[in-house]
Amino acid sequence: MGAEIKAKNIVYVIAVLLFSLLFLEISCQILHKAKTGHWLWLSENQPRLFEPHSWLAGVPRKSISVEVRGIRISHDEIGTRLVKTTLKVASDAKRIIVFEGSSTYGTRVSDEQTWPSYLQETLGPSFKVINAGVPGYSTAENIIQTALQSYDLQPDIAIYYMGWNDVRNLNIKNLKSDYSDFHGPSQFFSLQLLVDNGYGAKSALIYYLVGTAHKLYQRPFPVEEISRRAIDIYKYNIKTLISIARAHNIQIILVPQILNYSRLTDDKTHAWIPFIKDSDLREWMGIYNDALLEMCRIENVSCFKKVLDATWEDADFVDKGHFSGRGGAKFAQIIYDSLMEYSGGTTSGTVMALAKTAQEEPLAEQV
Repeated sequence: MGAEIKAKNIVYVIAVLLFSLLFLEISCQILHKAKTGHWLWLSENQPRLFEPHSWLAGVPRKSISVEVRGIRISHDEIGTRLVKTTLKVASDAKRIIVFEGSSTYGTRVSDEQTWPSYLQETLGPSFKVINAGVPGYSTAENIIQTALQSYDLQPDIAIYYMGWNDVRNLNIKNLKSDYSDFHGPSQFFSLQLLVDNGYGAKSALIYYLVGTAHKLYQRPFPVEEISRRAIDIYKYNIKTLISIARAHNIQIILVPQILNYSRLTDDKTHAWIPFIKDSDLREWMGIYNDALLEMCRIENVSCFKKVLDATWEDADFVDKGHFSGRGGAKFAQIIYDSLMEYSGGTTSGTVMALAKTAQEEPLAEQV
């Protein structure tokens, strides 16, 4: 009799646990639908776009192409976002490599709508544009890319469009100079490297449990008073990037960050930038852009600051800072015009100008 009651109790406990898990799964699925607009359990199993890396947390997988909700995302054979072009690029084309995070990678647009793809089309077959942008990458990752990956990529010119993924480190207590206490660990979750591609990829409960556990593990704490440490690290990283590029005769161009401030009006903070309210981000992004411009002057390198003078509208973005196809085309045109202004308005002139080494006159000091 006692054994029978014990067995019934075990069955009851198991049933309650299963029901509770089912209830939590349904609740998390509803939450995911409310936040993203789609059901996670109905999503197709897609090959992972990124894979773990020893120094960079994650990197794009090579030779892969997937379609996610109508957006075609492809990586080429060298493991960078595909620069889609109708041109037959010359074998001796000048190689332009563009670095940054998701705004350059083009997280929310198809291959042909990223700004590096538009830049390739505009520059023509005398150039080969390589999109080395990876979601979440900051100056810390860009340093590693420039130092170690340039050996294989052999760029003549490196364009760095940056700031958004560095400003997220602002006001973090005891911030490490290599970003390994907050930003670095967060990349494992951001690039979806912590959940397998089976049931875990469709389970909203597992998705949010992993995300919550990871956030608690690498939860930052705010500084007790405003500190310039994060800004000084940003400037130090820019100087390091310039030094590496110069050591390898790579012409460097820096581009300040633009965001969609029409959507940055909330008086709250969010997970990506935990200690700056959306409504304050214009001011802080301006401080970071000023730091970048300062380093351009000190180090005597090119800075394409006309992006700050352009009129940007909500339609140029898909969210708070990622370009739409229209915005990417506009941004690429500004970069192209800046190159043309320096070279005298001809593509051949641009080729000659971009062939200069970083020790020579800056490419577009006044642009």
